[in-house]
Amino acid sequence: RVYRRGRSITGPLLWLKYAEGSGAVTRVGIVVSTKVAALATDRNRLKRQVRAILREILQDSALTGAVKYDIVLSTTDRKSTRLNSSHT
Repeated sequence: RVYRRGRSITGPLLWLKYAEGSGAVTRVGIVVSTKVAALATDRNRLKRQVRAILREILQDSALTGAVKYDIVLSTTDRKSTRLNSSHT
């Protein structure tokens, strides 16, 4: 539903697509492509980092108001955002 009827915002590292939700809470989905990080562990780490940032933002945001949203947040597949696959 968000992909079909939602509005989008694009930045250099992320794109966001959102639509007014029908549920009781704002829902967020995070997508990290294998083009950005080939290893699942790297993709999961990115998702955890994005979730932590969103938690802070949503606590003090207007998104916690009466209108609830469905949001899909995705990393772009630009070369500048790709992770080095080596673990340190």
